[in-house]
Amino acid sequence: MENLFSWLLNAFLIYMLIKFVANMFDLYIIHKVVTEVRREQQEDLAKRLVQVYVEKINDCFYIFNKEDHSFLAQGKNKKELQEVLSAKFPGYAILVDNDQLKEVGLHWD
Repeated sequence: MENLFSWLLNAFLIYMLIKFVANMFDLYIIHKVVTEVRREQQEDLAKRLVQVYVEKINDCFYIFNKEDHSFLAQGKNKKELQEVLSAKFPGYAILVDNDQLKEVGLHWD
């Protein structure tokens, strides 16, 4: 009887160890998948992010790509700029420095 109890205890401990290792492997796989999804999302966001700067000449604001200095849009006020940028870059995020906006007298708040 003692041998049977010892054998059952060992079998149970081995079973629990196998379950533990299997669960740890599952967690590792989930972690890898989540990490990969996050990386892909960050890459996608980086592709859809346009950093810009604004210049004001007379009564008109001009927006340029910060990376290559290409012209992107112009407008007399925030509303016009938003309309043009939304039409030209649907699904993109436009990033501009708030201090630079204040410098040219355009408040985006």
